[in-house]
Amino acid sequence: MNGQKLMATNTSKDLLKSVFIPSLSIVLFRVLLFTLPFMAVCYGYASGSADSELAFTSLFVKVLPSWMLVLVVVIFMIPFLSFVQNTQNWGGSLLIENFYKHTINPNLSDAKAKKFGIIAMIYIIIVSGGIAIYADSLVGITKYLFAITAGVGPVFMLRWYWWRINAWSQLSAMLAALIYPPVLDWFYDNNKVFHQFLVSLEQNFNMDYYPIKIIILTIAVCITWLVVTYCTAPTEAKVLQTFATTIKPGGFWKPFNNSGKTFSKLRLLAWILQTGNGFLLYFIFWNFLIGRYALFTGLLVLFILSFFISYKLIQKANARYDLELSK
Repeated sequence: MNGQKLMATNTSKDLLKSVFIPSLSIVLFRVLLFTLPFMAVCYGYASGSADSELAFTSLFVKVLPSWMLVLVVVIFMIPFLSFVQNTQNWGGSLLIENFYKHTINPNLSDAKAKKFGIIAMIYIIIVSGGIAIYADSLVGITKYLFAITAGVGPVFMLRWYWWRINAWSQLSAMLAALIYPPVLDWFYDNNKVFHQFLVSLEQNFNMDYYPIKIIILTIAVCITWLVVTYCTAPTEAKVLQTFATTIKPGGFWKPFNNSGKTFSKLRLLAWILQTGNGFLLYFIFWNFLIGRYALFTGLLVLFILSFFISYKLIQKANARYDLELSK
């Protein structure tokens, strides 16, 4: 969904605002709101419950004063509605533009595409609502989604930087990510040798089955689409040259005339800062939880400072890129 936002922006500033500012808002939202239930548990305000997900939501009712409950509902609804709308638009566009128009009706008009897009979004709402009603656990759904997308991310990112990736690469990654999880689960439950091997990994690395499963799936899916990439013909040279001329992507495009530059040093430094912030977030969360508010405040200031430094680095890299394109 962020990719769709990025490709729909007109300028580098719009691109940054569409990702960086919302990301910072979400981080602050998580730190300041999601810690409340954990603090309630630590200080003994919450009682045990067989349903952990229900216990999470009930903590707000038990701990907070009644006048704050409306505010909590509003704060939860904002990211929920934003996520739902993004998913609807993204899913509808994939079904109509990428599947129906491309495969079934290439002459589809814009007016009809809009109508069909609305129908597709309504269909997505009905199906997802049915799944949510009959699902036993939201955590289970989340884990399943992570499992069927493990290893798919690299091919979707690298296709902008490596000319050799083709449509078969992406298709094989998506199919492998869909097929491998149940196969891996079956071997874990029914093959004693494989089960014992994974149990030994769990014990050696002090990890549960699920994170090991994600690591294995990521490696297996990446190997699959890399093998398929080299076993299939590359995209037509004419198409690749048109893409390179129009988009001017950075990366590994040596066989084609391409003046695009990524300014990788600036972007790499920004990536390091953002990755460090990803780890720093847990320290911020923990210090707020145990009541070390001075350290919490200092780490939060460091987080925001690093965030905006990386913002400026990306902005500088994009400005250089825009200058390169204008030559």
